[in-house]
Amino acid sequence: MISYISAIVAGLLTHLGAQYYEPTALQAVCWGTLANTVLGLRFWLLYTQSIVPFLLLLNAIYLITLYTSIFIYRTFFHRLRAFPGPFWARVSKLWTCEIHLRGDYHRETVRLHQKYGDIVRVAPNELDINDVEAIKLIYGSGSKLYKGPWYDGPSATGEARSIQGTKDHGKHRLRRKTWAQGNSGAAMIEFEPLMVQHLNVFIEQIRARKEVDIAHWYNFLSFDIMGDLTFGVPFDMVKTGQTHHFMDTIHKFMKAVSILSAIPWLNSLANALPTDSAVKDLEKFSRDCFQNRKAKGSSRKDLFYYLLGEDQDGTKLTELELIMDSRTAIVGGSDTTSIALGCLIYYLVAHQDKYKRLQAEVLAQGEQMDNNSLGNLPYLGAVINEALRLMPPVPQGLQRVVPPEGMQLAGKFIPGNTLVSVSPWTVQRDPRNWGRPDEFIPERWLGEGPEPCIKDAWIPFSIGAYGCVGKPLAMMELRVITATVVKNFDISFAKGFDAAAFEASVTNDFTMTPPRVEVVLSPR
Repeated sequence: MISYISAIVAGLLTHLGAQYYEPTALQAVCWGTLANTVLGLRFWLLYTQSIVPFLLLLNAIYLITLYTSIFIYRTFFHRLRAFPGPFWARVSKLWTCEIHLRGDYHRETVRLHQKYGDIVRVAPNELDINDVEAIKLIYGSGSKLYKGPWYDGPSATGEARSIQGTKDHGKHRLRRKTWAQGNSGAAMIEFEPLMVQHLNVFIEQIRARKEVDIAHWYNFLSFDIMGDLTFGVPFDMVKTGQTHHFMDTIHKFMKAVSILSAIPWLNSLANALPTDSAVKDLEKFSRDCFQNRKAKGSSRKDLFYYLLGEDQDGTKLTELELIMDSRTAIVGGSDTTSIALGCLIYYLVAHQDKYKRLQAEVLAQGEQMDNNSLGNLPYLGAVINEALRLMPPVPQGLQRVVPPEGMQLAGKFIPGNTLVSVSPWTVQRDPRNWGRPDEFIPERWLGEGPEPCIKDAWIPFSIGAYGCVGKPLAMMELRVITATVVKNFDISFAKGFDAAAFEASVTNDFTMTPPRVEVVLSPR
């Protein structure tokens, strides 16, 4: 009897202790294993009955007590109890797993805000906020908020972290200086000829095929460019027309990332478990590419040159940090860019008047097709911005932690240590920020479209110290690739392609899934 009461007390004390120190999933498993071992040895020494039924009963009592206590506290006494949201969001974020599996979390947040208002409780200790003023407070320069527990997962391994997974403000600032040199204006001038080489092969390949899924070929192109820029190893997908296993593995990896964004508490356990063959292959391939590129030294100024710090003073990155940053560069610079390219060409082909206006602007450039020249074309900039507004490659909010003293957001006091985020998909389609928000209207960026047009609500690259450091490279690719394609081709949708179903077909695995855009190309 005493053992059963002890199990009840232990369950209550565990919940109380977790209010002050929440263990990771791995710690919880280790402590549970230790407790069962101690209890088993004690029972074995005192009694002769079977240990297993006794331990199962004690564990059942302990877990029932623990989860009943958690349920009652989170539902009726939690500091976020006054914020509206789905009932099961009060109890656990497990309710979002099915939504993440079908890739619909970004659309679900829109539905939740329409039902509950600008601040929605989407997890026991997490709020999703739809407010323009909150963007600068949460993500802007000088923000006191830091990255949430999600960043302890895919972007971190032990003490080593990619720049994406670096949560400490000071350490991130130092890492970003290295990345900023590799994404400077001077670096773009160095990178552009390499990008154009791959682009020329791309144009030749799609010209020969005439009817293609152009978004799929954009995926090939962006991976080839980033593989070459990062590791000095092009994947040759454009040249061969074949998918490289690295790209397939990355897409599988992003599905896991999406699930861990739903349950970040499991990150530590996921990192400790044996990885499957695909992840092992990804790690081995990344390490091999790293070693090959490192052996080349400063033979050329690519992105890896800057990550390696070959012309910098200060602390060098460790080998594991370099590998993780290189992988981050390929994922961040390939999938997201190809998704943006695919969505942009879809909207242009669906609106032929806008395609023709852009084509005329590009043709007027003559042979001046370099990034700096194209950066001065207003309509090209407008169509890129508008496509990124409607289809941000990372559509869900990036998790941040409110400082211990709490703060005001969207007119409400948010208690300290609360997780908060602003979803680009939500704020970039809010009719309070954009006139006719679900329509592709590039003219709004030129002062010719419907009002309102609140440009502070445009955050596809996020903002502030943690904003996308690769934005200059992404914008260069979007400008040069899009301009080159519209200069060389008239494009229409292929017969049988369901253009009306396009937006619904694009799902969210933390980044958007590469869309299908089947088109007919007519060379000019």
